[in-house]
Amino acid sequence: RMANVNFNVPGGLRGKPARMMVGLVVGSLVLMIFVGSCTTYIPPNQVGIKESRFIPPTGILPGEMKGGKIKFLLPGQTIHLFPKDIQVLDLTSDRKETGFRRAEKVNHRMEPAIQINTSDGSQVMVDATVIYHIENADLVIKQAGPGRLFENNAVIPKTISALKKNLGEMLAEDFYDVHKRDPKVLAAQEQI
Repeated sequence: RMANVNFNVPGGLRGKPARMMVGLVVGSLVLMIFVGSCTTYIPPNQVGIKESRFIPPTGILPGEMKGGKIKFLLPGQTIHLFPKDIQVLDLTSDRKETGFRRAEKVNHRMEPAIQINTSDGSQVMVDATVIYHIENADLVIKQAGPGRLFENNAVIPKTISALKKNLGEMLAEDFYDVHKRDPKVLAAQEQI
């Protein structure tokens, strides 16, 4: 013989209300996942460039997307972010300067000083600071690539090349003569 056993559900949730509660929780989770995967926030100090992999037109889409907004994305679309504020590239071998600057800001890149081979066969270590900003992110992504590749593919190599070319034409003692050094520095700056 079987005994009749009654189970009480805490809080009085039984049947239809319990299924509705579970449905609401599951629906909310699905909605949060959908919104999170189909939207991107572009911070105010950045711009976005949209890339589409599946939906025509594919590739890098022209035009910058202004910052400070949430943008909706379709499947296969990505927004690459680029900074619009001032960027700093420091080429230095000063350890104190490196530690201080690195902790200061995200838009500050540190690299070792440049070794310049002068026209008389000497080697001179040069510290340089390049201050710049991106004017056309659309052009940058097409020429240098997405993300911060513009630093590795454009800013650093062009800076080093311009400094080595222009300062390498001087003699070692010319680095101490402002009248000989300044025209070469200005020429390097123009080339960069």
